[in-house]
Amino acid sequence: MPLTKDATTSAVILCHNYGRFLSACLESVIRQTRPFDEILLLDDDSTDETHSVWSSSYSDCVRYEKVRYHSQMPVRNHGFRATQGEFFVCIDADDWIDPQFHEYLFSALRADSEAGFAYCDFEIHRESGEHPWFMMGKRTTREFDAEALWISNYCPATSLVRRSAWCGQKRAFGYTLESGRTYLEDWDLWLEMADAGWRGKLVDQKLLHYRIHGENTSKEPLLRRDVYRRAIWAIRESHLRYDLTLVFLRRDPGKPVQASYEFLQRLKKPANTQILFLDAKPETAERPPDFLSYFVVPEGTVFWRRLALEQARQYSRGKRVVILSDSDLSRCDLSSHPTRPAKVFYEETFRLAENPD
Repeated sequence: MPLTKDATTSAVILCHNYGRFLSACLESVIRQTRPFDEILLLDDDSTDETHSVWSSSYSDCVRYEKVRYHSQMPVRNHGFRATQGEFFVCIDADDWIDPQFHEYLFSALRADSEAGFAYCDFEIHRESGEHPWFMMGKRTTREFDAEALWISNYCPATSLVRRSAWCGQKRAFGYTLESGRTYLEDWDLWLEMADAGWRGKLVDQKLLHYRIHGENTSKEPLLRRDVYRRAIWAIRESHLRYDLTLVFLRRDPGKPVQASYEFLQRLKKPANTQILFLDAKPETAERPPDFLSYFVVPEGTVFWRRLALEQARQYSRGKRVVILSDSDLSRCDLSSHPTRPAKVFYEETFRLAENPD
């Protein structure tokens, strides 16, 4: 939609017992090279010094509201409803932003009317200790790609969002942990926006600072690898884009690769089909056709099929999955071929990966 000349931006600060970090966060939000048009602090039922920090130093420039959600996405939705900006950003009170954050991300969104949100790279700061549960190293963001985003989240939660693209109130977002807290809400949200046709816009500078302090919401799942893996796949499975994923395993070098391509083209299949071609003997002289995604899994191991399926799982976005190989080259109709729900495919290949022979 066209942008007005006086487009406004709202900053929403989310705080639950992060009063000791709040001043640093608010100072960074206030001292922007392009000031925010409104700043709202949402105190999610804090029992620490959050209110006194605000009332003693920031009540003249930051609006304050007390809420009781005990969950991040409902607080973000409250901030969406309680502000007016054409763009808005949610910032956790334990983080902070560089002075140019708003100016650069605002300019990026104004320049691209098809971008639903703008994001930047960030620095990680470990507070008083190594916090070994947090194993992420120096993370570098990348240009927006919806397929790559489905594989892993590279867009930080603190991103500038176009109000018309916000869909956080559409449903419950994220994965619910045993404690009742939700996890990966931001990744789920970015994927939902991508499914709706919006894209993200990268500002390739480190303008956001993410603090690791032992009480981060990500600590609970990262301490348990099984929970973390379930959470990842739960989000992925809620964003399957294709009616069918066809996984083709080519291991026999005696069958020309061109014959495999022609077979896949002739095959009767749904129009909305994703094809993943796993090749053990790449023939570099022949360029893979546009209708499939091509991967090389080098031969030389008795576990080749297992490795190939694990690779396919990383990219499979079909609601159902069928696995074919060289031996199926005579088959030209998938209507009677047994398929399996995507969840079954994920569970089977997950077990293969977790329990090697």
